[in-house]
Amino acid sequence: MNKLVVTLYLFFLVVGCDGGLSPTPPFRPGFGGTVYFAQGTWPSQGNIKGLWVYASEVYPIRADTVFALYVAGKFQLYPTVDTSLPYYVDSVDYEFRFENPERLPINFRYVGVLHWIQGELLPIDTTKYDIVGIYHEVDPNVPKAVIVKEFQFVQGINIYVDFHKLPPQPF
Repeated sequence: MNKLVVTLYLFFLVVGCDGGLSPTPPFRPGFGGTVYFAQGTWPSQGNIKGLWVYASEVYPIRADTVFALYVAGKFQLYPTVDTSLPYYVDSVDYEFRFENPERLPINFRYVGVLHWIQGELLPIDTTKYDIVGIYHEVDPNVPKAVIVKEFQFVQGINIYVDFHKLPPQPF
């Protein structure tokens, strides 16, 4: 009888362990939201080479500084430089996560959607890109900053894209 109780006890002890004492993964601060695309405004097939959410610590931005900012980590792309957002969808969720807490807080002064039109991807030549949407508050032509602090994930940074009504181009 005692062996049965001990065996059942050990069985439930082993089965009941769910990693509760294992360390939690580190929190990665950042921001995210949804990109919404206006229906019926997508360019025709083949006229999109890439589409990214970008976050720049610099605004206004100049064409001759974008590549240097990208290399310095002050101009970031989502999902990755070689992976585009999906095309011909109604919306897509995105999130930037940051692993370097020494840089926090970060003030992203210019967040939006970048559309690659032509040419080579890198170095980033801004004559081959359009800004097709920006994160804004009231005026759709004035970007709103996103500030990410330590241990914070900012949600609701939504961007609206209408390929027929582009915001002012910074380059």
